[in-house]
Amino acid sequence: MQHLPRCSKTIPGRGARGASLLEAMVMLSIFTIVIVAVYTVYDAGSAIYARGATDMEVQDDGRKAQDVIARLLRSAGNDPTGAGIFGFRSVTGFTPTATERSVLFSLDANDDGVLDNNSTERVGFALFGSELRRTMDGVNAVPGLLPLARNVRTLRFAYFTAGDAPIPNPAGATYTLTAAQMRAIRRMTVQVTVAADAGSQGSRVYTLSTDVRPRNL
Repeated sequence: MQHLPRCSKTIPGRGARGASLLEAMVMLSIFTIVIVAVYTVYDAGSAIYARGATDMEVQDDGRKAQDVIARLLRSAGNDPTGAGIFGFRSVTGFTPTATERSVLFSLDANDDGVLDNNSTERVGFALFGSELRRTMDGVNAVPGLLPLARNVRTLRFAYFTAGDAPIPNPAGATYTLTAAQMRAIRRMTVQVTVAADAGSQGSRVYTLSTDVRPRNL
């Protein structure tokens, strides 16, 4: 006996069908929310990374500059032969300076008792624009030497006697030490403020201060 195939009926509202407009809108809304959340997390992570990288760069520049300045300040006045012309002392053709923004001194780097006309024995630091640079005369940057740090906002020096009294006393916002005051220097502090652009995070500013006691003054 031959069996005829049964006819299947599709009941309205049942079985396979496409997504309704409402369902599509709900799915699109959920997808949009997920995308926005992912982008927000990514953007926040990128900002944190940029800020951290910039902070490291700024701090590294400040530390390197501080290390060089501190090392040379500790040797200020090195005078192994007892020539009596090194440190913050005027010599023919050389006038030391000590202000709140710059410093210029001498040291006998090669131990020959003579103040040589080079940046090894005529040592100064000052800001030229936004670059912290070496100087031999307190006015011009030493040509051929790279900046100690770039993007420097401020450079400030403070001077103290053996009894830790400030020079001058009281120290004002601006000052230039006299010859007698410079000879009384026994301790100095150096403050460098460096800034760098971190994109959407704006400028990142880092201030580093160090205390130096010259061994030879």
